[in-house]
Amino acid sequence: MGRIGGVQSLSLESEICMKKGVILHEMMHALGFLHEQTRYDRDNYVRVWWDNIVPGMEPNFAKMRPSEIDILDLDYDYRSVMHYGAYMFAQDRSLPTLKPTNEHIPLKQLGYGQAEGVFTDLDIKKINKFYECS
Repeated sequence: MGRIGGVQSLSLESEICMKKGVILHEMMHALGFLHEQTRYDRDNYVRVWWDNIVPGMEPNFAKMRPSEIDILDLDYDYRSVMHYGAYMFAQDRSLPTLKPTNEHIPLKQLGYGQAEGVFTDLDIKKINKFYECS
């Protein structure tokens, strides 16, 4: 069913995982979607502050190659349920791990969909485009 194929497990065991935004995020993973900030073109949209990432969590910020991720010809979605918040895995929580390259985009927009428990219009377009729904 998903983009990856085979069985996709969805584990929501801890209290933190019972938040609507986390459930939507994990459901998107089960459907085969990857983190927005791992897109191969992400450097055009966000800067990763590698020195502030908790050791061992760096792979969560690694860019995918074009052959590994299909962006479905859709715009980068800062607010996606699949985008990390600006302070995700930060060693120093007063400094971001992700920052938009466009200074007019506030840090709080990153991962807004997950924080608020809503799909963005682009999240819905991704699902519809991949599954050929109208």
